[in-house]
Amino acid sequence: VVYMADGNTIPFKYTDGFFKVAPEKYQPHMATTSMNLTHVSTTVEKSGDYSHGPDNVIEMLKKMGFTEIIANDAYRKKPTTDSIGFVVARKHISETGRDIVSITIRSAGYEKEWASNVTLGEIGEAKGFATAADEVFSYVMDHYMINNKLDKAMKDGKVDFWVQGYSRGGAVANLSAKRLMNKCHG
Repeated sequence: VVYMADGNTIPFKYTDGFFKVAPEKYQPHMATTSMNLTHVSTTVEKSGDYSHGPDNVIEMLKKMGFTEIIANDAYRKKPTTDSIGFVVARKHISETGRDIVSITIRSAGYEKEWASNVTLGEIGEAKGFATAADEVFSYVMDHYMINNKLDKAMKDGKVDFWVQGYSRGGAVANLSAKRLMNKCHG
């Protein structure tokens, strides 16, 4: 598959087979595809209009066959010191009866969001990243999974989460993945 963003050709390989491999096994093509998703996660802003913020991520997910693609409201507005932009999408794999839920955290072009990188808090996880991860987790669990009727499939262990991000997005992606794992595996 080839994706064009900002005049650049971004080739990548995607296969549903990524999710047939144990998650602890490194897959170079999955890593490259994850990296490309975060690369295109930069906010699309046109003359102060942020409404197209997640367009590149949405288009790339569509090319991979994902549906029910939702960007949170913050991704379509000018970033603030406390915002976090993310896109959630779903792909049902008929062959296995499983669903993949992709979560792409805005990892570039996040403007003032960088300020929360240094909001540390007193103990535990860095507060700026943890607050953003809580927002991602809450949206996915309380809205996306329920609205797309995936909550039962998740309880039955038939949902694979694919979370991507780098830089600030990487920290938020890691903490979000931790929360999802804790929810799914107690």
